[in-house]
Amino acid sequence: MSDITINNLKEEATSLYKNALNLFGNNKMSDACNEFKKLTIVAEKIYHYTSHEDDLNFLIKNYLEVAKCYNLIYKSTHENKDLFPTCLYYEKAIYLYEEKNKTNQDIKKEDLIKLMEIYVQLLWTYLEIKNYKSYNNFS
Repeated sequence: MSDITINNLKEEATSLYKNALNLFGNNKMSDACNEFKKLTIVAEKIYHYTSHEDDLNFLIKNYLEVAKCYNLIYKSTHENKDLFPTCLYYEKAIYLYEEKNKTNQDIKKEDLIKLMEIYVQLLWTYLEIKNYKSYNNFS
C-alpha cells in the first residue's frame, strides 16, 4: 500500500477521532460510539497495512473507547443489547494486548490486568441479569 493511502487513512482517523471526542464531550454517547466504530475500522486498516506498534496502540485505544461508550450507554439504559458490544470490544482489546505480549513488545501488565478485571465484571453482570447464554459465549 502506498504511503499516500496510509496518510489519507491517518488523516481520516484523526478527523473521526476529533469528532468522536467532541460528541463524547457533549454526552452524545450513541453518536460518539458510532464515530469510534467508524474510526476502529480505519484504525484496523492502518494497522493491517503498517503492522507498526504505534498503530496497534491506536487500535487498542479505539477498541477501548468503543467499549467505554457502550458501557456508559448500558449503565443508562440497562438494555442487554448494549452490554454485548461492550464485552466484545474489551475482548478485542485484551486479545491485542495478549498478542503484543507474545511478540515481546513493551506492554504494561497492569493495563492488561485492569482490562481483564473490567471484563470479568462485565461477565458477572451477565450472571446478575441471568443472561447465561451470553455469559457462556464470552467465558
